[in-house]
Amino acid sequence: MLISLYLENYALIGQQTIEFAEGFNVLTGETGAGKSIIVNALALIMGERASADFIKAGKQRAILEAVFDIRGRRIDGYTADDVLIITREISLNGRNLIKINHRVVTQAELKKVSRYLIDIHGQHQHQVLIDPENHLEILDLFTASEYRENCRKIFAQYHTVKKEYDLLLQNRDMRQEEKDFLSFQLTELEDANLQPGEYAELKTEKSRMDSFTEIAETVNSVTEKIYGLQDGLRYNKTKLAQVASKETSLQNLADKAESLALDFEDFRDSLSDYNTQLEFSPQRLDEINERLDVLNKLKRKHIKQLEEEDVSSLLIKKRDQLKTLLSGLEDTDERLARLEKDLAAAEKIYLEAAQKLSAHRQEIAVQLESKIIGALQDLRMPHVSFKINFTAGNYSASGIDVVEFLISANAGEPLKPLARIASGGELSRVMLAIRKILAEQEQSSAMIFDEIDTGIGGETALAIAEAIHSIARRHQVICITHLAQIAARADYHLRVEKAATNTLTTVQITHLDKEQRELEIARMLSGKITETTTAHAQELLEQP
Repeated sequence: MLISLYLENYALIGQQTIEFAEGFNVLTGETGAGKSIIVNALALIMGERASADFIKAGKQRAILEAVFDIRGRRIDGYTADDVLIITREISLNGRNLIKINHRVVTQAELKKVSRYLIDIHGQHQHQVLIDPENHLEILDLFTASEYRENCRKIFAQYHTVKKEYDLLLQNRDMRQEEKDFLSFQLTELEDANLQPGEYAELKTEKSRMDSFTEIAETVNSVTEKIYGLQDGLRYNKTKLAQVASKETSLQNLADKAESLALDFEDFRDSLSDYNTQLEFSPQRLDEINERLDVLNKLKRKHIKQLEEEDVSSLLIKKRDQLKTLLSGLEDTDERLARLEKDLAAAEKIYLEAAQKLSAHRQEIAVQLESKIIGALQDLRMPHVSFKINFTAGNYSASGIDVVEFLISANAGEPLKPLARIASGGELSRVMLAIRKILAEQEQSSAMIFDEIDTGIGGETALAIAEAIHSIARRHQVICITHLAQIAARADYHLRVEKAATNTLTTVQITHLDKEQRELEIARMLSGKITETTTAHAQELLEQP
């Protein structure tokens, strides 16, 4: 229950505390008196976005504070408190502060808490009511939450599998093209029979064969010169040995000459062996050039950057990478097949949950149709027919139902969508009928009706007043109205007045006593206070 609303420097209000009572509270006042200021303030208390435009002219900040009695209520985080205080400070500098029980909270936290405290219904909800997109949500206000929650959880599981499956399926053709191309590349590399280090060895062998003539001539020339040097060394070695027999100090040199002669002989033999092994094969050179041509083509195709690593090793690395990629694509095909089975299983489970929810909704819809028809008949629509129509829709977290409210306001007329046949007054009554039925089961502390009586008068206004009064037996109701019939049924009456001078305009909210109520209701009846309107006001107030 809303106990009080404190406003400071808010809109046209300087400073005021508005107190509310249990049951049926009503706010009245002439058109333009500022009644909407109160509704906007309560919307801010519910977590609507604040603006510096709400601050009274010439002031730096506005303060709004609502006090609620929450005894016996279950509100997460606040069940131990008897009173809940919501405070909002709006500053010109953009620094806005929100507190619950003096603790700073976020706007999201405020919205989460306030939905248990206030429920606002105004003319804008007519647009909500005539839009079929909202009808399922309205119906679900009456359905069991466990069916909806179960469907939501199972849909989330189904949607996860479906999303993964669709993604793989969407890219299937592209993956097949990629697979074909990778297979072609891999076959090309595997057919090349790549060997580690082969490219470098072939390049070395080719370089040697390209230089064969130069190498052969050089080896032959050196060999011939070694033979000449060896003959001279052999002669001189013999002469030195003869002299050394006469001069022992020369023996060491003679021995070195002997050793040098042996080294020359070994060197000569090595050159002869190399010269013997040195062969030139034009056929082998052709083989080398052909193989290098294959490897160079593969190099240009598969190695995008010049690297220090051996070409053969790089090509082998590329071949192995292609094998890995192809293996992954083959795994993807297997995964797609598995997902297809998983999706079918998930869809089956989802449909079972969605169909259970749909069956429950249709059962509730039949009961709700009967209750709404009864409530509308009480609201002076004696020949009304009301139907909640079901059609199958797309899979979603809310199930498979597409729901639309159909109505016939007069006998003999076919059922049609609300938007096509309902007047403003009829929409108000349909909305009120739904709220009246919903009030029997929900726990909202305060229900705010903002000029829900638009387009209504006479006997219908009395019926509307009785319906709101009935809701007020279970809930605190705060109703903004222009109708005397509704104001007269209230338990607590507040008048909104605007006062203006040459330099200042203010809004004041006043609680009316019995005599003041008579005068206010008399004014509401005809715009003037006369003996006749006063007497009529007294009659309205005396009605049980």
